[in-house]
Amino acid sequence: PEVASGSAPRPAAAPKPLPAASPQTASELKKDDSSGGGGGDEEVALSENVCEADDAQGVEDSKAHWGVKQSFQSYITGSIAQGKWELADVEHSDGEYHFSGANGAVSPDGKIGTVAYKGALHFTGHNGILDLLIEDPEIQWEGNEGHLIAVVVSNTIEGEPIDYGRTSVGRLEFEELDAGSGKASGRARLFLSESGSQAFAEFYEPGLELDPVSFEADLGGKPNCTDVQGKATSGGAKGELGGKAADKAAELRKDFDPSQTTGAENDSDSTFTVHDAKPAGLAGFADPNTPLVVTAAFLIAGGAMTVFVLRHPNS
Repeated sequence: PEVASGSAPRPAAAPKPLPAASPQTASELKKDDSSGGGGGDEEVALSENVCEADDAQGVEDSKAHWGVKQSFQSYITGSIAQGKWELADVEHSDGEYHFSGANGAVSPDGKIGTVAYKGALHFTGHNGILDLLIEDPEIQWEGNEGHLIAVVVSNTIEGEPIDYGRTSVGRLEFEELDAGSGKASGRARLFLSESGSQAFAEFYEPGLELDPVSFEADLGGKPNCTDVQGKATSGGAKGELGGKAADKAAELRKDFDPSQTTGAENDSDSTFTVHDAKPAGLAGFADPNTPLVVTAAFLIAGGAMTVFVLRHPNS
């Protein structure tokens, strides 16, 4: 697949999200003194029946558009994280990532549907401590509600890779949804799920509004869902930070004042290139890539985004 990134173009290659260690699965995530956690599934299945319906239409071609979170894009390539993103079979323009797909099913009245896409987003920063892979997203809906589902692999705040499997990234609330005459399209607000929050090291709280998701699709023929499409998710660890990681996070939250930060929006230029300059560091910390400082950076970016949502609920 074609791979692009926030830096210079790279040769075609599959993304290598976590070369340093083999990721645990969500069910293997256990409490210990460093990372904490616990098993549990957040199952979602809104569109399974439509894939088997004789009167449903298949998906011949579709595009989906999602920016994840604009401030997160800036944070990744900014002076704190000094990271980048790599794209496999995904394009980036106008602040959004663009996915293509040709699998799915939509009911005759358009009220139930699922559209699957191929491609991967791979975010890295803080010399690999921050490592997030979002792959093969799927949009499921029933009525005006739905879920954005994807395969997710992410590091904990201690740098431990966790494989969440196919899980709900967030809940969709459609503001526009239209299907008919061989076409389907929609635009939805997206709110971070519990498993999605864990993929962001639990410093973006569940319910945080991410960038909206939109799609358009050409419909025709019989349903052509993938083997897992429309079905319940297989991942979604349910747990909390424990031990040393929880103590560090609690200590940082205690003195954290979001009003004293400007967020990550100012940490990147408009071209989203990888910064070569070394970070200036945070007062009192010698190494800006240690888990403690990474935690502080997440809190600054996440806190600023939370304040933005609270102060501007209609934005």
